[in-house]
Amino acid sequence: MGRLLASLCAIAGVLLCVQGEGFYAQDECSYDLTVNDTSFTSPLYPAPYGTEVNCTWNITVDEGSTINLVFYDFHIDGDGDLLLVYDGSVSEENVIGNFSKDSITTESIIVLSSSNTTIVKLTSSNLTSDYGKRRFEAFYNTDDCGWTFTDTMTKTFGSVYYPTGSQPVNCKWNLEARYGDKMFLTVNSPLNNGYFLINNGDTANYTGDGVFPDIISTSTDLSVTLVFTNKDSSPSLQASFLTVSDCGPSSIKLNVTEEVTISPIQGGTLTKMLDCRWMIEGPESTALIGHFDTLTIQDSNDYVRVVDGPKLSSNLIGEYTGDFSPEQTKAIPPILSTQNVVWVQFKTDEVNSDGNFQLKLNPQEKGQQFLHVGANQTFQVNVTTETLPTQFYRFSSSASYTQPGGDQIQLTFNKCNLATVNATVTFYDGDSDLSPLLTQFVGSHSNCFPVYSNGPSMFVVVDGFEKGDYIVGLFNAVETGCHGTYLDPSGTFSLSNDRLKDSNLCSWTVKPSSGDGNVLAMSFSQLQMNTGDQIVVYDGVTDEDTKIATLNSSLHSSPTIFSSGHSAGPVFVQYKKSVTPTTLTAGDPVFLAMYELHGGCQRTGDAGASGQVTSPQFPNQYPFNAVCWQKLNVGSGKLIYLLFDSFNLYDKHKVQVVNNTNTPSTVIGSYSGDVLPNDIIFDGTKVEVNFSSVATDTDLMVSQGYKISYTLLDGGGNLTESAANFTTPGFPAPLVNSTVCIWIITVVPTNPTSKKPNIVNLNISIDVSKTGDDNYIEVRDGPSQRSPLIDLTKVQGGVTQKSLLSRENSLWVKYVYRKTDGNADAGIPANFSYVTYKCTDVCKNGICMHSDWVCDGIDQCGDSSDEQNCPTKTCPKKSLAGPIILTVVLTFIITILLIIAAPRLKRWYQTRKYSTMDSDVTERI
Repeated sequence: MGRLLASLCAIAGVLLCVQGEGFYAQDECSYDLTVNDTSFTSPLYPAPYGTEVNCTWNITVDEGSTINLVFYDFHIDGDGDLLLVYDGSVSEENVIGNFSKDSITTESIIVLSSSNTTIVKLTSSNLTSDYGKRRFEAFYNTDDCGWTFTDTMTKTFGSVYYPTGSQPVNCKWNLEARYGDKMFLTVNSPLNNGYFLINNGDTANYTGDGVFPDIISTSTDLSVTLVFTNKDSSPSLQASFLTVSDCGPSSIKLNVTEEVTISPIQGGTLTKMLDCRWMIEGPESTALIGHFDTLTIQDSNDYVRVVDGPKLSSNLIGEYTGDFSPEQTKAIPPILSTQNVVWVQFKTDEVNSDGNFQLKLNPQEKGQQFLHVGANQTFQVNVTTETLPTQFYRFSSSASYTQPGGDQIQLTFNKCNLATVNATVTFYDGDSDLSPLLTQFVGSHSNCFPVYSNGPSMFVVVDGFEKGDYIVGLFNAVETGCHGTYLDPSGTFSLSNDRLKDSNLCSWTVKPSSGDGNVLAMSFSQLQMNTGDQIVVYDGVTDEDTKIATLNSSLHSSPTIFSSGHSAGPVFVQYKKSVTPTTLTAGDPVFLAMYELHGGCQRTGDAGASGQVTSPQFPNQYPFNAVCWQKLNVGSGKLIYLLFDSFNLYDKHKVQVVNNTNTPSTVIGSYSGDVLPNDIIFDGTKVEVNFSSVATDTDLMVSQGYKISYTLLDGGGNLTESAANFTTPGFPAPLVNSTVCIWIITVVPTNPTSKKPNIVNLNISIDVSKTGDDNYIEVRDGPSQRSPLIDLTKVQGGVTQKSLLSRENSLWVKYVYRKTDGNADAGIPANFSYVTYKCTDVCKNGICMHSDWVCDGIDQCGDSSDEQNCPTKTCPKKSLAGPIILTVVLTFIITILLIIAAPRLKRWYQTRKYSTMDSDVTERI
């Protein structure tokens, strides 16, 4: 009745309709549900609910009961739509279900309450694009967790939601087929909490995050019980089911000596709309081999599928259809699995047709299908029993049964002993024993040699082996000629001169599978190219794509080369042979290429208190063609300080520091070459360091790169006024939290009137009685942390005011307070001020000459200009000759002491000649 009213309201345009104890409008509705075993739906169900809906369902059951709420046609598909389920009253902490378009993974979910009240709220946005289904149907009762499905209901289920801290419970789903059919169940996701039981005649227990095999019921019913034991984490199990045809025994387990025949009928007419499924399982450590005795499917829309593995979605071995004669049936390649389980599916369309098939399957102890999955794979036949039945192997250069690879098959042998006369290993150039013969190992041969196919597959028959016979080999797929395609995450390929005799052009495509942010890195070594030959690397899969790099005969190796952008390829590599006669002998290497997936150099993250940003591969040379950025999210209220510890870029490459806090972004600086850039301080919540080593394809120069250290500051900045005052944060209050501040003072370098240099006169006021290793000031004579450290002398007690002069036009000032468990004192506030000191005298090298440098006997200018034109001091002669000998001796001793001590005294005096602040600090690096 509710759905009828909803439809009538939608048709008539009525804004408000009454339904039971509640009401709803197109944009607002509310219901009070108090009857147990009750269904309810979204407005206008089964039509989509509208935009700007705001509906509430208040569910209340008997006191002491809890609610089992099931959504079994659940589609919140509108952009911005939201459905919330509350355990009791409406509050953020009571939300037990939060569902939106992107959070729903199954068509059915269960929500459990811990009380007798549950509130469901649905809100929809005003967006009409991507309208989707936008509907749900729900049911609630006070029974145990679970639901019963029939084949007319939802196809996916498994998610359960309940309040954190609830007692662990069991949820049971009953799957009921109709019309005498069977239920087919597949689990599509790992189980994150607990385990589940499947009752299919007997009970099977599944847990963990492995691959769960598909299951077909032995009768019309199948039950799934999910047992979750972690009360603080809701389980998530994504499962689906559907009804399939009853075509006889569907789950068949074999012994190693058994054979089974799969057939839907014994002959006659094929019933329409069949969906027959069989799981054939051999003993562990075996594989299955099969062949068709009969294949007479006349309707081209009907087919037989054979799948390798415990799930019907596993690797497809083959799909077969057609009306084959007996001879044509024998020509169908044998079916070989890689493991001991295969699924067979037979489907017909809505038309009855004549035909049938009979597929025979046998387990075999040794033989199997090998697919090329990258690394060398070992295969072996080691007979420990008296005799071994004939074994069949097939090797494919592809990772897929149905898509042949383009490489050749290579089989090499580590061990080989065919002692029995009748023992044979026969190799065929194709996918069956009807393919052309390649070669054969015959009994009494102990030396086995490598065997290569001419195409993408090889079939091997091992026969007549007895106890003591064995063969151990390696399977690999190798490039054909001088061409190849590489899909692995890393690898090598090479070219030797003898491969060039019949070809002037060789090519390789490198396209590894990758995750987000991976970059393909490639390098070339052992280069011995003829004059005029070239190796060209393209960004793409053809030589019409953009060139990344061109290598010529003058090179012996290449730098690492990145694929363009931030992708993992593909990259197309081409060797172009010139007409110049070769100077190489047959077999000489032309090049060796190595490639791998690099983790990428484009990263985003939160900045710590300090850290580093480097070029790729630092301290080794950075790659060519790299486009990198590192984005740092800086906490609000913080400054960021950047120090270039190392910097060496090729002049066509550059690094940029960008403030991305606002739009448009602000480029703080752009740098190249090998000169260390100045330190940087700026205010920004989003900082980006960009690096590019992109140049023309022939200009492959690279260098070491850069290392930038960063520190987050609580205060500081760049001071460029002629005079200013600055303090610690919150001055004059003491600091209660750990604090780091850095100021860079830079004044105009030259007085525009006198044309003489300006320097900085810094004054510091601080109570130094409590300063120490956890609370100190550091001053450097220049604009960087790399500048010379000015020694601040220790003084005990009282507020100290100190003044100092820089040598040039900048000073670097750092304040540090570290709050530790052993440091109970607050940080000492500090007050700083500076003015521009206008020089009156100048050293010949342009440095400002401090007045106390002049004629003090020490070269502070560095060019001795402060010690020139000084007055000469003379002493009157004495007539006494007695002490001459003593004077000579003392002069000799003093001279020796001065030679030893003068350099130390000079350095000490130069440091002391700075105007210094008394502080409890030593030099800090």
